Amino acid sequence: MKIYKILVVLISVLSLPLFAMPTIYYKASAVGGNVWLYEYTVVNDSAQDIDEFSIWFDNGSYDDIAKESSALIAGGWDELVVQPGLILNQSDGLYDALAEGNGIAPGQTVTGFAVSCKFLGIGVPGQQRFDIVNISDYSVISSGLTTPWPVSAVPSPAAVFLSGVGTLIAMRIRRR
Repeated sequence: MKIYKILVVLISVLSLPLFAMPTIYYKASAVGGNVWLYEYTVVNDSAQDIDEFSIWFDNGSYDDIAKESSALIAGGWDELVVQPGLILNQSDGLYDALAEGNGIAPGQTVTGFAVSCKFLGIGVPGQQRFDIVNISDYSVISSGLTTPWPVSAVPSPAAVFLSGVGTLIAMRIRRR
């Protein structure tokens, strides 16, 4: 019976996300011609506040980035845009948002960040690199790729398996 308890604890720990990271979702909508509107939703799944984040626009793929955020965002965040190729004609562009007050607390979701830009590629623009920035020393806390919105809420097979095994073990312990 002791081994079953250990297995239940082990499976429970393994099924938890070890390193929860913030997610930035995007929706890209055609405005006209090669102009697109990117709308962003920031989900803070980490253990600390998000006070600043940056989204990168690859040089040669984007041009003419402009802030389009909602008035709610514009009133509480200092937004900055740096055009691609501005430095030595080789640098990537940047959209940066810095909280002027409270940032995004753990477990909180904030929507309304938006930019328009020219997409110089073929088809539909896609994922972008992002950084979560520590405002005390401007170091990068975490990085990732933006995720298309909406996403499927289907659990991965491994998570379903681990959850099922844990439930079976708990039921067996309960019977004894």
